[in-house]
Amino acid sequence: MWPFKGRAPDHRRKLEAAGAEWRPHKSATEKFSAMFPGEVNRRFSGGFGGSADDGQSPGTAVYSCEVPGALYQVSVTRVRQYFGSAEEFLQTVLDEMAQGLIDGILIQNQKAPFEGCPATSFEMRFLKGHSLSILGVAALYRNTVYVVSTAFPVDTINHFARFRDGFAIDRE
Repeated sequence: MWPFKGRAPDHRRKLEAAGAEWRPHKSATEKFSAMFPGEVNRRFSGGFGGSADDGQSPGTAVYSCEVPGALYQVSVTRVRQYFGSAEEFLQTVLDEMAQGLIDGILIQNQKAPFEGCPATSFEMRFLKGHSLSILGVAALYRNTVYVVSTAFPVDTINHFARFRDGFAIDRE
């Protein structure tokens, strides 16, 4: 089952994102800027008790852009506090992400700073139905987790590096 809108792409063709018009997107609320290969959609989910969408209360905002054969996404989650080291917290974030994916597993992860913050690069894969990969990086800045990721069919060209390199956290 193809989890994105439309039909599954031919795995042998190049993703159309290569020729797409990459455009800058800036979020003053979630304090980041990124280059996306198309139109960006935003959705917000409040934390416990339905937190306000004010850029400070706990909750998650997801910015996504779907192009044929790929989904580019920046997920921004604000937490009140976390326990343990930043690296332990990020590992918990990735473990929870993997558990939340149906038939998905964490293939690999590697701790490495990103945007001057503690971060973990990762690859996840869906094993049943269409074989999909997710490449991403999860970074912790203060009490905010930024997850920059691209989902695409296994064995197709992806533009995660371009997406990741076009991302920046806006520091105050």
